[in-house]
Formats: sequence, C-alpha cells, structure tokens
Amino acid sequence: MSKLFKKSIFWGLVIVLLFSLSLVVFAQEEMSELEKKTADEVFAKADKGQPDPAWKGKKFTIAVLASGPHGAISGPLYFWRPYWEQLTGATYDIAEIPFGELQAKIFTDLATGTGNYDCLIGPSSFMGIILPMTGLYRLTNILKTLVCPNGIESP
Repeated sequence: MSKLFKKSIFWGLVIVLLFSLSLVVFAQEEMSELEKKTADEVFAKADKGQPDPAWKGKKFTIAVLASGPHGAISGPLYFWRPYWEQLTGATYDIAEIPFGELQAKIFTDLATGTGNYDCLIGPSSFMGIILPMTGLYRLTNILKTLVCPNGIESP
C-alpha cells in the first residue's frame, strides 16, 4: 500500500469518527429536550401530596458518585432538582465525589461528624459500615413510618 493511501484511510476514519461523535452529541441534546418535556408533563399530573412547609428556604448537600449532569447516578439529581425546589421551596447542592475518593471522604465525614454532606447516594457495599456508624440500622422502624403513594402499603 502506498503512503498516500494509508494517510487517506486514516483521515477518512478520523472524519467518520468525528461525524459519529457529533451525531451522539446532537442526539443527547434532543433527548434532553424530550426528557424535559416528558418530566414537565409527569410533574404536572403527579399527586404531590402535602409538602411540608418546613422545607421552605432549607438547603442541604447530597454526596454522590461523580458521573456528571447526564450520568447514571448523579444525573437524576441534576435533572429533578428544579422540580424538588418548586415542590418544597428547598434547594440542594450536589457534591460529586470521584470513586477513588468516595469511601475516604464519606467515612471521614461520618466518623468526625463534620457534616459536609446531609445525604449520601453511594455504593450499597458501604452500608455495612455506614448504618452502624450513623445509627440508621434500625431501618425497620423508619420504614414503618413511611407514607406511600397510591395506596401502596409500607412494609
């Protein structure tokens, strides 16, 4: 094969790759609009119950695995935040923590009582350590007080 032919194939593949990536980016933008429209419709129709007025003006921080605004774990926090704020009058910050730092930051915060994070969305493998550390191991008592929507009975 000639050198010119190899270069042509290389640059052709680069162009195809860039074109493919641009399609993915534009598809995500369109999906975001569709998701927003769908979420607006669902939120408008949802039974919102009687939100506790004590939430109004409150602010808290949620620690979560860093995966960005469109990530599988932290993404819903970004997506549903405006609806939460509209419903409760409360706001929340999202503290994205890289996986390699998650255990150290969470456990240090809990052990020292620093209180950097008010809520944690983390790996279930941490629960065996977190629950006894925080006193939340009496989960069955908490579950009995839940009020579930649409006639679903709590455990």
